[in-house]
Amino acid sequence: GEAIAFDVADECQTSGGKLIVKRAIFSAVTPQEVKNAVQNLAIPNKNLSDAVKTRQEVDLRIGACFTRYQTLLFQEIFSGFREIVSYGPCQFPTLGFIVERQHQIDHFVPEEFNYIACKVAKMHKGKTLIVDFEWDKYRVFDELIAIVLY
Repeated sequence: GEAIAFDVADECQTSGGKLIVKRAIFSAVTPQEVKNAVQNLAIPNKNLSDAVKTRQEVDLRIGACFTRYQTLLFQEIFSGFREIVSYGPCQFPTLGFIVERQHQIDHFVPEEFNYIACKVAKMHKGKTLIVDFEWDKYRVFDELIAIVLY
């Protein structure tokens, strides 16, 4: 986010204006976090932006060097091997997230659940007004609780 803020600020400054650029800082995309971030805008931190750009450069160089190294190594070890073996510091954690999520999907066991629906209709000035009441949790996995709430 910090590096993006400076990229945006640099682009805005090309217009010649004296803009003050601030950014919203949040770590979760929830209504409360975003609202709080928008109400507490901050000046972007140049040190954090520089750190991001440094990490990007290091990741790129390591990835390029190690991709070349392991590709040439595999081509030497396995005759006829002509593929590129890509390496990137971000690829392994990302692959880990994907594998973990697939594991969760593969081992998912559906559970029966109940839900409570409440609808009220009332006549008002010759028109039927309908109000739907919804429960934020929607699913109630304990049948006794669903009966008590109903």
